[in-house]
Amino acid sequence: MIDERHHRQRLRCIMLFGFLVLGVIGCQSPTVDVADTDSSLVRYAKSGREAFAEGDTEAAIQLYHRAIARAWMLDDPAEAGTHAYNLAACFASLGQYPEAKDWLVDSRVELCRAGLSTGNTYLLQAKIAQDEGDLATAADLIQNAACAKPPCGPEASSCCCGCDQDPCKQSCLTMVPCVGPRLHQKKLRKQCEDEYDAQVQLAAARLAAEQYQLACAKKRLQTACELADGVCSEALVAEVHDVAALIHLAQANYLCAASHLDREAYHLRLAGNYREIPNVLELASAAYTEAARTDLAARRLCRVARIWFGRGDYQKSWDHLQQALPMAEASYDRPTCIQLALLAHRIEQVLSADGKSTSQWDSPAMISDTADVQTLGDDLNLVDSPTSNTQAAELQDSETVDDASVETTPMRETPEPQTEILDPRDPLPPSSDATLELPIDESDNDTSGHSVHWAEPIGIDGQ
Repeated sequence: MIDERHHRQRLRCIMLFGFLVLGVIGCQSPTVDVADTDSSLVRYAKSGREAFAEGDTEAAIQLYHRAIARAWMLDDPAEAGTHAYNLAACFASLGQYPEAKDWLVDSRVELCRAGLSTGNTYLLQAKIAQDEGDLATAADLIQNAACAKPPCGPEASSCCCGCDQDPCKQSCLTMVPCVGPRLHQKKLRKQCEDEYDAQVQLAAARLAAEQYQLACAKKRLQTACELADGVCSEALVAEVHDVAALIHLAQANYLCAASHLDREAYHLRLAGNYREIPNVLELASAAYTEAARTDLAARRLCRVARIWFGRGDYQKSWDHLQQALPMAEASYDRPTCIQLALLAHRIEQVLSADGKSTSQWDSPAMISDTADVQTLGDDLNLVDSPTSNTQAAELQDSETVDDASVETTPMRETPEPQTEILDPRDPLPPSSDATLELPIDESDNDTSGHSVHWAEPIGIDGQ
């Protein structure tokens, strides 16, 4: 009997050890032969995204053409569809809508062949239709986007906000082999789906605001804010402020709209989307002008002029300087006048080195040339933000530019709204002039005038 019990106990130990070994092996990923992503394709895509983000759209178009040709050579529908979408976003930002819509069709075909989501193609085409005034088509396209599956797959593996490394703040399950990575992937997928759903809600809110259906627009915006609350994306936060500004403009609440546009520019910078910042600041300047705050409007135009100088477009820089200077002088804003004088001196220096002068640009006709087609920002937000929440907080702490601290004599102060703030989790950036809270006013004044945003190039993991 004793020998039999000992034999059974030994057998149980052997079986238990075998189950443990099988469990460990089962948790390991099987070895799969997968071809490495083509290095040329990765290089073209990365350079294209960087050029697009910095505002060099023509260079981005050439790079995306190369990426598409490479994807065609490899017969890779996922890459071909992705970069066809990116190319469409470039054409749309230039106002070349027929080319953009053709490439969106090509993108949709390739993405369907690859079994990937086509939702973003519908969202971008809806923005084009909305800008063309075809609101019925835009509504249908937004509905198609809502019915499409989110562009979120198991390949999503990045944590744009920086993952918490403190084990005391993590669930015990996340420390268990096999279970932890699965929970992490599930969380990332949920965030990706929420981000896409928020984009759909924002598109619907923008369309409703364009049609002055403000109650519907506010409801959609609130839903988008709730979805965005658990998503770490500076670009998505910028898009939320863009739609909030549009609603304020529809109510002729210009000061609140301008403050939202200030926030949008701030979050676009954190997201690395420098291309859209001058457009947003120019809209903020126009809103501040409507609110009789020419001092704040002049500062925004001064920033726009310096951005164009940094990009090497000295004529645009000079034109915006000429617009800002009378505003700064009229509001007795001496610091801004000094900044504009410094910029004018730098422009003269650069031009004189090439044997040129600003006199060729001083006619009113040249100044009017700055009224370019408004480009749309880009906030499908499929590119991970390069700045984490912690880094953003450090930037906020270190940034000391505060227009509100500069002594000026504004023409007229607008009473401060006293309603609840729209988004309590998002404080005003230090660079903002306004110290007021930013509500969505319930008054429905029918005045509008705000352009929508274009999509940003997307990328496939590993690029």
